[in-house]
Amino acid sequence: MNTNNSNLLKIFSNYLGKIWNMLSVFLFVPMYIHYLGIESYAVIAFYSLILGVIGFADAGMSSATIREFALVKPTSYKEFILSKIERFYWLVVLIISTIIAIFSGFIAKNWLQNDSIPLGDLRNYVILIGIGTSLQLLSSLYFGSMFGLGKQVQANFLQIIWITSRTLLVVLLFILYKKSLYVFFLWQIACNIIYILLLRTATKRILKRDITYLDSFERKFPKRIIKYISGMVIVALISAINSQADKLVVSYFFDLKTFGYYTLTSILSQIPVIIALPMASFAFPLLSKLSSLDDKNSFNVTFEKFSYLLYFLVIPIGVGIYFYPLEILLFWTNNGIEKNTYSDIILLIKTLTIGSVFLAFQVPLFYSLLAYSKTKYTVYQGIFQISLGVPLLLSIAKYHGLKYIGIPWLIINVLAFLYLMHVCFTRYININISKFIIESIAYTTFISIFLTACGHYLYKKYHLPFLIPLIFTGILIYIINLVLHNIQNNRSPLSLKNLYNFPRD
Repeated sequence: MNTNNSNLLKIFSNYLGKIWNMLSVFLFVPMYIHYLGIESYAVIAFYSLILGVIGFADAGMSSATIREFALVKPTSYKEFILSKIERFYWLVVLIISTIIAIFSGFIAKNWLQNDSIPLGDLRNYVILIGIGTSLQLLSSLYFGSMFGLGKQVQANFLQIIWITSRTLLVVLLFILYKKSLYVFFLWQIACNIIYILLLRTATKRILKRDITYLDSFERKFPKRIIKYISGMVIVALISAINSQADKLVVSYFFDLKTFGYYTLTSILSQIPVIIALPMASFAFPLLSKLSSLDDKNSFNVTFEKFSYLLYFLVIPIGVGIYFYPLEILLFWTNNGIEKNTYSDIILLIKTLTIGSVFLAFQVPLFYSLLAYSKTKYTVYQGIFQISLGVPLLLSIAKYHGLKYIGIPWLIINVLAFLYLMHVCFTRYININISKFIIESIAYTTFISIFLTACGHYLYKKYHLPFLIPLIFTGILIYIINLVLHNIQNNRSPLSLKNLYNFPRD
């Protein structure tokens, strides 16, 4: 298959998987609220919170597997690495599930405050959440293995089946069997077990097909992997705290209903990051391989293309959410938000969205450092973010309420982006930083804000359905940005090929 077409297919499959994941949230969350109520939905949201918190336990094992599998190594070596990491991962799953079960009563009492769900049921839900999230964490190992082996299309196909099963089919269970959180969580566990078995079987089958089999190699876990994982333990722990601190604080200081509303606004504001991650899934194995080959020129080209395409996609979406925060939320939830929360929610979505856009900006920088196994910079960044962000969160939650909770998120991500830009462009990326900022960020941002503002003005003045100006200006933004970028690089104005013709992986 042509390299460009292969790359395009991988990128498309990554986005198809992520888009379906995102769509499943937008399609089925309103159904969960409809069948179970906002407080029960908040308990479901706590599943995602726990998954994010325990994410540090991955400790870079899945990304280490991606890196190793992306390298030119014999099959027997890859099987050896997978078996070693796999055994340790299962131990981690057992430990996490046990710890959550032991502290389930404490967690239910302090983080799931409400008057409508019995404490005993909440404790049982937390135990089931611990089992489900631990298994879901394990699936990332096999999913990452398939990515490292270049089988991104197959991995995404299995992921789509899994997402569909755990979201759509559970709604059918609510309709045909019983509207219960027990049904929801037990079904998640069942789907996760089947998903793990399918991924593991597929990974083993792919390895057996590889003709580069070599029996004679030193069966010793490489020190570079141990060093990488050791560095990633701290990075993952810091990342878990930074990404979930706001939800932990909100669920502790506010009741379940408020936490449910906050989760909805958080999901909406995270769309820029959700859009960014499929590109990272595609680019990281390629960046890792280029760094191992010390091909700096191809690395710079890949980074520049990766960054431009990501910012090209993310910025207009972030701007659109900023201008139409309440309209999008009400459309999504079918007007399921209480009117007395509108003013708080508008500011909350805006600040969270800006912060998420800057987090998406960090993705190419973060994965470039990971490709070089440089984790210390993200450790420094994370420690600073926790030192600044957590005290701010606690203070705002205690004294100023929900409305301003998004401000710390915005501040720490702006500062983190500036820091990673400085590190990458002074040490690892040989690209003109001014040219990069102007062409990849400034032009796209200016065009997006200007056209979206014009559309928003027409929406207010003529009382149009908000989707009309939002969609129309969005399409126009992408066309103008594409044409401008191609003209700057002496290409056909509407050419799309250069966006995805990355170097051969």
